[in-house]
Amino acid sequence: MSQYIVKITRFFIVLHSLFLPSFFITAFADSNAATNNIYSPEAKEGNIGFQSDDPNQKLLVSNSDKGNNLQKITPSSNLATENMLARSVQRMGGMLTSSHSDLAGQATSYALGTVNNFIASEAQTWLSQFGTAKIDFTFDKKGKLDKSSLDFLLPLYDNKKDWLFFSQLGYRKKDSRYTANLGFGGRYFTPSWMYGLNSIFDYDITGNNRRLSLGGEIWGDYMKFSANTYWRLTNWRHSLDFDKHNERPANGYDINGEFFLPAYPSLGAKLAYEQYFGDEVTLFDRNTKQKNPSLGKIGVTYTPIPLVTMGVDYKLGTSGHSEAQFLANLNYRLGVPFGLQLSPANVDSMRTLAGSRYDLVERNNNIVLDHQKIEPSTGPANISLTLSHPTRTISQPYTVTAVVRDKAGNIQVGRKINWALKYFGQLGVELTPLTSVTNNKGEVSAVVNSSLPYPYYEEKQEDYGHEVIRSEIDNPHQKENVTALVYVGEDKTAAASIDMQFQLPKIEEIKTSPENGTVLANGKDFYTFKTKVTNQDGTPYSMENLQWVHWRWQNDDDLHPELITIGPRADFRSDGTTQIKGARASSETYARMCLTILHANINSPKTPQYGLKCSERMYFKEP
Repeated sequence: MSQYIVKITRFFIVLHSLFLPSFFITAFADSNAATNNIYSPEAKEGNIGFQSDDPNQKLLVSNSDKGNNLQKITPSSNLATENMLARSVQRMGGMLTSSHSDLAGQATSYALGTVNNFIASEAQTWLSQFGTAKIDFTFDKKGKLDKSSLDFLLPLYDNKKDWLFFSQLGYRKKDSRYTANLGFGGRYFTPSWMYGLNSIFDYDITGNNRRLSLGGEIWGDYMKFSANTYWRLTNWRHSLDFDKHNERPANGYDINGEFFLPAYPSLGAKLAYEQYFGDEVTLFDRNTKQKNPSLGKIGVTYTPIPLVTMGVDYKLGTSGHSEAQFLANLNYRLGVPFGLQLSPANVDSMRTLAGSRYDLVERNNNIVLDHQKIEPSTGPANISLTLSHPTRTISQPYTVTAVVRDKAGNIQVGRKINWALKYFGQLGVELTPLTSVTNNKGEVSAVVNSSLPYPYYEEKQEDYGHEVIRSEIDNPHQKENVTALVYVGEDKTAAASIDMQFQLPKIEEIKTSPENGTVLANGKDFYTFKTKVTNQDGTPYSMENLQWVHWRWQNDDDLHPELITIGPRADFRSDGTTQIKGARASSETYARMCLTILHANINSPKTPQYGLKCSERMYFKEP
């Protein structure tokens, strides 16, 4: 039996060796391939790639002057195809002459290798439509990591000749702040120059600062020039770096130049000038505040291979401030074989106009901040209070906001505020200050929350014949009033208070179907009881402390059985609706289903019930 399996395996291997290689060759004749250190980009007009070891191929230069740039099949390419087929047949021959024990392992290895090559080629073809990824690590003179970043340039439209439209994305960390960048741009290429425009949005995630930049680019072979203007989109807010200060993005501009030696393209030089406007701008570093500061920057870069760039930047700022930074960048070109990005021979192509087509926009991606010292206000003050909601359900919080002004109505900044709570009920009420010093808008705020009280009973009951049931009006916590107090710390005569009310959720009337008295008492047919529970503002009630209960008719001699639940015992939905299905095996009395709110932290037979709502009496019919 094993001999037949071996013969069948060999037969399929022969078929694979004859047909599968030719299928792959046909499928990838016009797409990216890497064979014998030769990288052929997708045959598109104006395609850009890296140089290969084949002297007949130039792959990191513009091909826009070659018509439609379709790679023709030459005798050398036909020879490569024949060699590939020959190698495949040779491998198959070696496998077919192997022993039975080695055959399965060799066949598996060959199949996995073929599949891996197929996946790699497909991934490379897909990635080649993208542009450039850059990872940046900057170290100070002490060798400490000063900042890090990750940037992408993704082409949106590229005709491979004169027009390129792109999106640039970035994410970085500097001075314990995280910043995201998103922008769009366009580039127009001529045989000698590139002209570009771009606009990029910067968002300081940590400090919630935002700005927008407009930039222009002019590039040529072995040189780049760019300029950017920066405009703030947000105004003063409390500073994260300095106590009693506000911060906002500073308006400014920069001019950048980059140059390379044609004779030695691995070496480059950078020149830059930046200026920002404001009274306390931290351009040079986070701890140095200056008025309308500027700085010049000169740098040297060394790129031994296309993947890696190292360099040193020297910054000289206003008032003699200076700093040296050491750079280490990874410049990964998506879709280009990794081996070609490790070849020093390809550095020269990166410095040409065509080779830099997908390079990132040169700009300051970190937001430069201006600062404002907060001068504490003094003197008599007035306080006004507002609530986030007119009314709240128990366990829903209020946000109380206080605005402090002077007698003339001007905002008071830096005033210390004290909070207090006035409440004599049994709810669990808590006030948590969010801020205690007025900000640049004169505001402070606090959160007031509540929870259901622990067991509390009143002995009032209502008697419906033999039926005993708690009444809704007996609930002592249907509504609870709470008062928040606030006053200025150094001026206790400046005080204000505001009342708020916590209420129980609203339980709508319980509707029952079908009509009363039409359900058979057979233990299978059922009534459906439905209702909806909402907060006081009309939103669905979401706490999981609701329970359906069956109130039974009771006398001294007998306790009639409760309803038989059909389906889930608790069907509570996200929109606040709930329902339950009840059946009965005998018709000797009626049924009444109630929905109650239990204390969220208590689960015992004596758990208090709040907001009880019951259905009408429903009768069952004899089968």
